[in-house]
Amino acid sequence: MGSFICGLLSYTFAFTNKLLNHDEVHALFGKGATIDSGRWGLELMSTIFPDFSTPWIYGVTSIAIICIAICVIVELLNIRNKVLQFVFSTAVVAFPSLTGTVAYMFTLCSYSVAFLASVLAVGFARRNEIKHKLIGILLSVFSLSIYQPYFAITSSLLLVCMFYDTLQHDFELKREIKKGLYYLLHIIIAGMLYLAITYAVLFFSGIEFNEYASDSLTSNEYLTQIKRAYTMLVEETLYGSFGFMGDRFCRIMTVVAFAAAACKWVVIRPKNIDNLLLSMVILLLLPLSVCSMEALFGETHTLLFYSFISLYSLACIIFDCESTEQKWSKNVLTKIFVVAMLLSVVSNIYSANRAYLREYLSNETAKAYFTSMLTRVESMPEYTEGTKIAIIGDSNNIYDFPQFDSAPSIMGTSGYLVNAYSREEFISYYLGYSGKFANEEECKTISETEEFKEMSKKTEYKEID
Repeated sequence: MGSFICGLLSYTFAFTNKLLNHDEVHALFGKGATIDSGRWGLELMSTIFPDFSTPWIYGVTSIAIICIAICVIVELLNIRNKVLQFVFSTAVVAFPSLTGTVAYMFTLCSYSVAFLASVLAVGFARRNEIKHKLIGILLSVFSLSIYQPYFAITSSLLLVCMFYDTLQHDFELKREIKKGLYYLLHIIIAGMLYLAITYAVLFFSGIEFNEYASDSLTSNEYLTQIKRAYTMLVEETLYGSFGFMGDRFCRIMTVVAFAAAACKWVVIRPKNIDNLLLSMVILLLLPLSVCSMEALFGETHTLLFYSFISLYSLACIIFDCESTEQKWSKNVLTKIFVVAMLLSVVSNIYSANRAYLREYLSNETAKAYFTSMLTRVESMPEYTEGTKIAIIGDSNNIYDFPQFDSAPSIMGTSGYLVNAYSREEFISYYLGYSGKFANEEECKTISETEEFKEMSKKTEYKEID
């Protein structure tokens, strides 16, 4: 319940207003890039969530799905303390990656299902029966087919589960190495099966990868990207370059929280050398797993780092460990961790609302701009009902709210840009213009005329007789 309330505090503004970015405008009645981005599962989700980007229904439904996934994680890691459960659940719901995902309302429910599938895959992978392990692999493939970055959630949570095992009294090194090898096999098989199905779907549908997907798959600087996967966490902590730790205050509180967790682990760390070595290897691999999208494809933006929540779960199981010698309520480090985490959650809630305010204001300026443009076009004596409008070039005279420049950049929440590719849909859907627009070839022909070249660079439209 606490996580659901936190979700409402963070996202009600976005759920009760139709906030827009260029993708949201373009996919108001669709799921955006699906098969050509390798997201054939996203195409299938249209049968469950109709292709109408409805903020309130999709928003509340998505938060409910995320809360279910949180409950699964808490159960998997056996986090028993109610306060730690609350801290973890609110941190996951208010995390900036979800803030950015909410800006893409047309995929929000589908991505929430992918998030849940990536978590359930961990639960099935942890079971001993072969049939359950196969179900876990299929769930990972399903998650990949909707949104590939959530695969990092599965891989990082599997590592956290192994770390949890190192803290247990019945730990056996051979058994844990065997588990680790299976988890690696799970990742490899799921990835290969997903790629096989994806290429089969592309072949039989006659569709090719779009430019975005092609560029990601052709990246070959893997050693550089693996190194980057480690350094970018430091860069985010220091500068907030990727927007998944919120503003400076949130970063400071996050560092304090993890520092408290590190100190706590030093106190309760396994005394057995096997446990200790394995736990240190896991800690070394976790950053690579969290930032695996950077390591594999060289991509970096806020939405790709939802797997960072696995570090929150890691910290929570350290404080919830049975081997803690002091009583939980009297542990100073635990209190520091809880307070720091809750303050970071409050910061993220504020950051989410600030980001949506920026998006809302940007939408209003875009509406005002295009309304003015249409008024000028329709008032021209040459304009008739059948006249086509060609919008060529970019505008530089739109107020861009420099007051938000110091705020962290969260992917998708900068608002609708009048120079975006979906401006014709914006004019039609949100200004009610039912006229015709010139196609790409007609615009190119106009741009090559002497008359156009002599026009002011600030002119945003040109009439076609």
